[in-house]
Amino acid sequence: MGDRHSSRSLSVGEPGCIFSYLRALSLKISEHLDPDQPIPDDALKKEWELIKASHQEPRFFEALYHKHYTQVFRFVYSRTREKELAADITADVFLKAMLNLKNYTFQGTPFIAWLIRIALNEVAQFYRKSSKARVVAVDDEKVVFFLKELDSQPHLENLELVAKLLEHLDLEEVGLIELRIFEARAFKEIGDILGITENNAKVKFYRIIDKLKKIYQENYNG
Repeated sequence: MGDRHSSRSLSVGEPGCIFSYLRALSLKISEHLDPDQPIPDDALKKEWELIKASHQEPRFFEALYHKHYTQVFRFVYSRTREKELAADITADVFLKAMLNLKNYTFQGTPFIAWLIRIALNEVAQFYRKSSKARVVAVDDEKVVFFLKELDSQPHLENLELVAKLLEHLDLEEVGLIELRIFEARAFKEIGDILGITENNAKVKFYRIIDKLKKIYQENYNG
C-alpha cells in the first residue's frame, strides 16, 4: 500500500492564516523553552532538532510530515479499511499534531509514538461518532495466539469468536489488544504510544485478558 494523499491532506509550508498564527504562537512558546533541556542522542537527535525548529517556524514541520505520513496512514488504514477515510483521518492527525506541537516534550521516545497516539485517539473518536462497526485487521496466526491467551481451543469459527469477544470491550481496550496481539508490539512501544510506563501497559493488557477470559468462560465455552 502506497502513500495516499486526499484533497484534505495537509499542505505544509504554503502561505495561509494558520501558518501566520502558528508562527506567532511558536515564537511565544520558544521564549519559555528550557535551553538546558537534555538533547536525545543518535537517531533521535536530528528529529528533536527538527521539532524544535518547528517551534520557531511551522514550515519545518513539513519534513516530519513527509517522514511519518506513510506509517501513520497505514496504521489508520488497518483500522478503517477505507483509503479515503484513512487519508482524511491521517490529515487530521498531522493537523492536530502541528497545532499541539507545543505540548510535545522529548521523553526518550520517537516522535512517531506521539503521532500514533494521536491517530489512535482520532480513530476511536471517529467510531464513537459513526454507526460503522469497528474494523480490526487480523490474521489466522494472531487469532490462534489470541485465543490461546484466553485458554480457548482454536477452532474453525475463530474469527467469529474473536469478533464476539471484542464486542465486549470499549474502543480503548480494543486498541490495546490490537497493538499487543494483532500488531505484536512490545510493551515498551505500547507504553510509548499510550504515554504510560511499560509496566502499566502490561497491567492494562492483562486486565483486559482476564476480563475476556471471564467473558469467554461464561458465554462461549459451552
